Amino acid sequence: MAIPVVSVVLPVRNGERFVEAAIGSIMREREPSREMIVVDDGSSDGTPAILAGLRRKDSRIVIASQPATGIVAALERGRRYARAPLVARLDADDIAYPGRLAAQVAAFEADPDLVLLGTALDRIGEAGGRPRGAITYPTEHERIVEILPQANVFSHSSVMMRRKAVEAAGGYRSFFTGAEDYDLWLRLAEQGKVGNLAARLGAYRVHEDSVSARSALRQAFSAALARRCAVIRREGGPDPSMAREEPIDLDAEIPPHEPLAAEIRLFRALAFAEPETFTRRRPTDDDLRLLTAPSLAHAERQLAQAAIANMARLGARPSSLSYPAAIAAVVRLDALRAFRLLFGRAAG
Repeated sequence: MAIPVVSVVLPVRNGERFVEAAIGSIMREREPSREMIVVDDGSSDGTPAILAGLRRKDSRIVIASQPATGIVAALERGRRYARAPLVARLDADDIAYPGRLAAQVAAFEADPDLVLLGTALDRIGEAGGRPRGAITYPTEHERIVEILPQANVFSHSSVMMRRKAVEAAGGYRSFFTGAEDYDLWLRLAEQGKVGNLAARLGAYRVHEDSVSARSALRQAFSAALARRCAVIRREGGPDPSMAREEPIDLDAEIPPHEPLAAEIRLFRALAFAEPETFTRRRPTDDDLRLLTAPSLAHAERQLAQAAIANMARLGARPSSLSYPAAIAAVVRLDALRAFRLLFGRAAG
């Protein structure tokens, strides 16, 4: 079988509502030549039957099934199956527009130093329909590498990568589960040029079951770890994540001489954004000091606000935090969001 120009990797678990539309959106075209590698990560709904039906109709679709071992294992398995020199991504609930792959392939062919290329996207609702807005990113390499150490400026579901560059970087790493893409972008940017196309070449579907809606704490924690590891690499030090596979347990004791201790302490405090954390431990004055630090990133500020709101609502405040002071802290972090956090259901 001839090697395609692009291998598209799509991991899925229990995606029966959207996976057929996602696959159809990118496989309706023939050029550039492509294969679709679908990794079924232990689906228990109708996903396997849907995939089998699509495979019977289109031999370009390759299905790899595995027990439910997580997104990073699924991405890595799909990457290893890829035969093409370029590897594209698509999430099982998103849509690729006609011409997306062609536009990205053309950019890679025009620039041999390019290793990573995303696109802008439309934002759509659960039922699809008309776009509800646009998701745009900086396009030029110089601007991206200026911003990337502070924030992710790629949509994972839109990217195309040079396969050899991903292999040289070490692929996706489970230590950064929740921000495994951001960690990879930081390492790819150390190898070559990165960019985004300004055109909106796909649609990102917003719904309550999406991964980003369910894993804010782990995502923010892994992103913070990825940023710190990148700083250490730039300074010439050894990457603290090397030879570490399992994500850090925020309830575990911090080992002596842990190079990521500051990030772990912060996110142990931010974990109170999830009400379940209060069943395992109580917040301390040190937690409160970290939650009210002025240097928090945007996602961290939102988690801090939810954490303090939970302390107020659940009556589990540190000794130094009165109820009025807790209310004031929540409002100060984000006044518009404060009412819902304080008087709606428990945050998290």
